Amino acid sequence: MAGKAWEQATGKDWGALYAALEARGHVLGSLPNPTDEEWDLDDEQESARRLPSTNRYIRELHGRA
Repeated sequence: MAGKAWEQATGKDWGALYAALEARGHVLGSLPNPTDEEWDLDDEQESARRLPSTNRYIRELHGRA
């Protein structure tokens, strides 16, 4: 995990990692508190609609393409 490696290498906590990334102009790829509506991850049709590439990959991986 990046945070653990950061802590071991620098002796600083996760907050310092995020501050260092932001200081270099890096925008975090995910939100810790997403504001999107909740939906059922087990609903295959909804998953296919919201995550088409991931859904297609998983279906091919398990032979259900």
